Amino acid sequence: MEVATAGQKGLKINDPDALLQLRHLPNPKSVSALQAACLLFVGVKLLMPGEDAGFDFEREFEVARGVRPDAGG
Repeated sequence: MEVATAGQKGLKINDPDALLQLRHLPNPKSVSALQAACLLFVGVKLLMPGEDAGFDFEREFEVARGVRPDAGG
C-alpha cells in the first residue's frame, strides 16, 4: 500500500535521483522510483493478476518467473 500511495502522485522512473522513503521495508530505506514501480508491478500481478499495473514490465516479470517458477503470477 505504501508504494501504491506514492505511485498515485507519479513515479519518475527515468530519474535515478528520484527516491522514495519506504518505512515498511525491512530496515527502512530509500528506493529509486524505478524500484518502487517494480514493487508495485509485482504486487499487482500477485494480488490482482488480470489488472493493469500501469507499467509494462511483463517481459521482465516472466523472465523472473522463469528463473524462479514458484514466484507467483
